[in-house]
Amino acid sequence: MKGMFKRALGVVAAAAMAMTGAVALAGTANAAENDTIVITGDVANRTFDIYKLGTYSRATTDTVGEGEHQQTCINSVNLTQNPAWAKPTITQAVEAAIDVIPSSYAGNELTYFANNANAKQLTTFTTELMKNNPLPAPAALQVKTGANDTQVEFSGLVEGWYLVTDSDGTPLLVSTKITANSMIYGCMVSGATLGTAAAKPKTVSSGKTADKDSVKVGDTVTYTLTGKVPNTINQTEYTYKFIDTPGIGLTVKPASVQVYIAGTPLENPEAGDPYYTVTPNETFDGNSNMPSHPAENDNQLVVDLSDWVTTSAAQAQIGADITVSYEATVNAGILSDDELSGQVSNNMVVNSNNTMSGGSEETVYTYGFRFTKVDADNNPLNGATFTVQQYDTETQKAGAYLSGTGTAQDPYTFGDTADSYAGENGVFTFDGLPAGTYYVAETTVPDGYIDSIKATFTVTIGDGSPQFKEIGVLGLVDGQGTVTGQNGATPTVLNVTSVTQLPMTGAAGTMLFTVLGLLIAGAGALVYMKSRNVKRALRG
Repeated sequence: MKGMFKRALGVVAAAAMAMTGAVALAGTANAAENDTIVITGDVANRTFDIYKLGTYSRATTDTVGEGEHQQTCINSVNLTQNPAWAKPTITQAVEAAIDVIPSSYAGNELTYFANNANAKQLTTFTTELMKNNPLPAPAALQVKTGANDTQVEFSGLVEGWYLVTDSDGTPLLVSTKITANSMIYGCMVSGATLGTAAAKPKTVSSGKTADKDSVKVGDTVTYTLTGKVPNTINQTEYTYKFIDTPGIGLTVKPASVQVYIAGTPLENPEAGDPYYTVTPNETFDGNSNMPSHPAENDNQLVVDLSDWVTTSAAQAQIGADITVSYEATVNAGILSDDELSGQVSNNMVVNSNNTMSGGSEETVYTYGFRFTKVDADNNPLNGATFTVQQYDTETQKAGAYLSGTGTAQDPYTFGDTADSYAGENGVFTFDGLPAGTYYVAETTVPDGYIDSIKATFTVTIGDGSPQFKEIGVLGLVDGQGTVTGQNGATPTVLNVTSVTQLPMTGAAGTMLFTVLGLLIAGAGALVYMKSRNVKRALRG
């Protein structure tokens, strides 16, 4: 039981059961009247009240540490509970939190509770007490803080265990310092500090970013999750987890998880308990179940730092940034059936001692384009091939070639090697691509069509419909064309068997007439020159 006592007392920085050899507390009625409790942390612009749960009547001490680190601390105390709590009473609140209480503690259940309660039971106990309406008379005057206040002080208290309420935070269970043998002690042998506690933040800090906002199937996205080192002083048990729920279209790699504290890597020790754990430990695919505040389940990435945040190293860095990074691969699940574009989101929350942060959602997008190869009568054509390249709109130069099929087994890549794409029934579909502009060039025309008249054009994809722009003025590309047998507009790319089949409108028609005009002008000039030559010959 002694071990359980130390653990519970570390959580609440509070009272415990008296043991053999206990000494009476000094002062009137076995209690000192001039004790103080200090609340630190995020206290600005808040209102605090304090209520007595029980007073200490006996205490034992013990020596801990060695050499220059040796000190004497409180080992155990006995509590007399405050009868002013009425609906529910302290006894009823203890009974709601813990199942079995030995009959020997009848009337003083608070002492047994302090010895044996775990973190969850302490939360239940506090929740039950807060049902009192009204609460008992405060043990000290209410404190209202201003914008620049950094701590709250309650003075003139009887040595005991108290409930401190916070207008913007979670109620706190706090112990005063304890007198034994005319000495005042501010520590427990468990390591807990007495007489002080930290206000819990108004909200749990969290955030999430991704290193890409548009992707192609097969891309690796690095996600970064952020939080803050919580204040766990006087607590030996504290839950702190990053819970990330990936959607369909992501394959998560738990082995890639890295944790940083204030920019410095947090490495698990080679021996002993790890500072953090990652579950699951094998690669998994996201699913579509993405509530705003997801509970833990088998299809989530959970990075658990609960063991580390209660260490002295963590308590020396309260408020420091916690950064967790991991990698996920975009898979074909990001694309819906027959859709050119798609998106996948994942939602992350931080569980800080069972208080959830707001959800931090990050979404990455993928895009695509489609066109149909047609003849002069808008019938689909087979037999053409195209290459696709990345395109720089500023320099107007084509770059790396697209290769691959865009599947999980053969994802798209960009490089020096070009793949020629043949389409299916005249339809060419390129989906699962990142936003940007692409240069598309026809490399082979269908049999029987003019080989020297091939289409080249750019396509810009992103938010909104793909934007097609022909390079040249032949009018082969129509971003709002028609296909025989199909309803609605669709991008088309034309092949012709004769120059007379080229469109006769717009710039292409103008160019054609210009060419014909130049040809006629050239023929006229040739006739004129020949006529002059004939005249000269006759004169000669």
